[in-house]
Amino acid sequence: MKKIILVVVCCLCLCGCGNSNKKFDIKSIETSLKQISEISDTCIVTEENDPNGQLNKEGGYIEALFFRHAGLEADSTKDACQDGTSAGGSIEIYKNANDAEQRNEYLSKFDGSFLSDFHQVDGTIVVRISNGLTASEQKALYNEIIDKIHSTN
Repeated sequence: MKKIILVVVCCLCLCGCGNSNKKFDIKSIETSLKQISEISDTCIVTEENDPNGQLNKEGGYIEALFFRHAGLEADSTKDACQDGTSAGGSIEIYKNANDAEQRNEYLSKFDGSFLSDFHQVDGTIVVRISNGLTASEQKALYNEIIDKIHSTN
């Protein structure tokens, strides 16, 4: 019995303990976001439409998407990628938790400026939410996003 428990524990740790090693994919995250009533549109980032120019670059995200929040103004002639984080937010997926933490630290340099937005790491993803929402709205949306992502992934 002790050997079985040890094998299970070892397997869990090799497969990723906690959220720090959990693998996400952008399609399932997009499906999760579409279940949130305040999110009105999404756009998956490609090399052609990446406003940050970081897709698949060293230390950059390996997948990302932008989303619009129904309570924020957006340019209806553009898609959510063109509108960027200001129209709602984004989800960035990194190869590992360290790269996600590095991105979050970089974003922290803008905290308190007009460029700042809400940003938080969850394992290998960075969730960014527009500063056009109040702090309590940002936190509530973040919690809803994380709950949806983890319940469908």
